[in-house]
Amino acid sequence: MLMPDFLPPLVMSVHGIRTHAEWQNTLGEVLNTEGILFKNRRFGYYPISSFVRPGRNQAQVDEFFAWYGGVLETNAKVDIDDPTKRPSVVAHSFGTFIVGYAMLKYREIRFDKVILCGSILPRDFDWHELFARQQVGRVRNECGGKDVWVALAPFFVRGTGRSGRKGFESLGTRCSNEPHRYHRHSDFFQPPHIRGAWLPFLRTPPSGYEVINGGEIQAEKTYARYIHRTRAIDRVQFGALPAHRTVAIPFGYSKQWRQVNPYIYTFLVHRASGKPCGYINAMPLEDDAYEKVIAGEMLDNEIPADAVVPYVANQSVKLYVLSIAIAPGVERAGDGLLAEPFELLLDAFFGQLRTWAANGIRVTEIAAIGWTAKGRRICERLFGMTKVDDLRFAEPDTLGQESTVTHPVYKLDMSVPPKSARMHRGLRELIHAYAEL
Repeated sequence: MLMPDFLPPLVMSVHGIRTHAEWQNTLGEVLNTEGILFKNRRFGYYPISSFVRPGRNQAQVDEFFAWYGGVLETNAKVDIDDPTKRPSVVAHSFGTFIVGYAMLKYREIRFDKVILCGSILPRDFDWHELFARQQVGRVRNECGGKDVWVALAPFFVRGTGRSGRKGFESLGTRCSNEPHRYHRHSDFFQPPHIRGAWLPFLRTPPSGYEVINGGEIQAEKTYARYIHRTRAIDRVQFGALPAHRTVAIPFGYSKQWRQVNPYIYTFLVHRASGKPCGYINAMPLEDDAYEKVIAGEMLDNEIPADAVVPYVANQSVKLYVLSIAIAPGVERAGDGLLAEPFELLLDAFFGQLRTWAANGIRVTEIAAIGWTAKGRRICERLFGMTKVDDLRFAEPDTLGQESTVTHPVYKLDMSVPPKSARMHRGLRELIHAYAEL
């Protein structure tokens, strides 16, 4: 097997209960042979009597955070602000509990890759929040079909689950479940498996993209440059569609929108070039304008600035998803709707809405118009939206002759519990967050 060129600067490991974790020595030997620096977290033999006490477990979470910071201080090659220089981690059993909850509690903890085996985290563990906060790049969850300890843990310890046996429920490309039908709790540490499965995963280059919310951009020139780039993406992706000539946004028109609410745009940016290569435009609108847009009485390029609603604390808004687009060549053929760059964009978008939910900002309804076949699949399969109407437009064809074209209108009531198992994890978590307000 041809190994990727990328070499992680550091790999950490965290063990479980009732063990002296000899497997860490095996892992360290394999990694050191490949020139990868290795640091293990050993907290001694941890008895069941401690494991069933929430206070003791929380203390291990806090101690891991302190240990993590100390390791980073002594390794100059590690830089958590640079995805190519972040550490990765291998966690087993109780170690998965420690790593998972430490990341949720401490935003300062960031990993490129996370490998879990014998995981006792819940199947619905909130990986989306960690992806949205850009604390982790990819997760590989090794599942043992004969793992008795994983099956028993939820009966005795709060906050645990069967993800190490049944897998995580999250929908996405960056968190994978790797089933091993006959593996028991500690059958993952053989050198051939580490070399054949874990090394290629650890040596996979980090994503070359980052997500920037429009409200984070301070310089008007930068924002204008990003918008100019989105217009170029639109021309390539939608320019051949008759509808594009009808609803295309004139140059400079969106400036009035972003002056009211800069967060209407979320950008996917290529790290090396600094160029946007994808975006979401999702606009909170006044009720009257919102209804006119989805009724076809107001086109996208007719939405006035005073119809856009700024995000302020303790308010409810209706959100119109005007457009989502990714530049050609960014999505790989065969990746379907959840190509990794698109998932990065959605994670950040829904993650920002979840952050605002803590300030009482609630989206009550989402609407979109299915201009393309892919757009319709996104509405139905990832957003769990329901078709409520059809808009009919008289659009000129390539010969200049007009014909009536139908585009479906979709809505999602955010007060209704999600029914679609295929709904994007970030949207499901957002709805759950609203239910807890």
